[in-house]
Amino acid sequence: MNNAGDIAELAFIHQAYKRNYKAFIPYSHDCKTDVIIKRPGEHPISVQIKKGTLQKNAPHLTQSWKALVGSAKSSNIRRTKSPRFTKYAPNAFDVLAIYIQEQDRWVLHKLADIVGRSSIRWNAKHPSNNWEVIENYHIKS
Repeated sequence: MNNAGDIAELAFIHQAYKRNYKAFIPYSHDCKTDVIIKRPGEHPISVQIKKGTLQKNAPHLTQSWKALVGSAKSSNIRRTKSPRFTKYAPNAFDVLAIYIQEQDRWVLHKLADIVGRSSIRWNAKHPSNNWEVIENYHIKS
């Protein structure tokens, strides 16, 4: 049984509550949003949550994690010629939150900044626990 996605979603909700957000979980799994967070007087922010997968790098390389930026279909059921992987559309949700479970870290991206990519890689040289992506989401740049 693989419950990594459930663990990542619960860990995100825990962190959101620590930051005074309330979390709402969509009933349907027919959308790309895993959680919607909101504070009183603020607009809701829809979040897609992924667990970063530790990569098996050669010993001389930096330890890194990878997360897919899209929806993957099961590879054992293929009845049509449709793709097994679909990249996220520009308005699918607001923020992608990637959980690096082994280090209890979050890597957050506005969807607009990563749309069109098929994966995100992270290592300790890159920012993490960057909750300002959510804190400043509605501030115009």
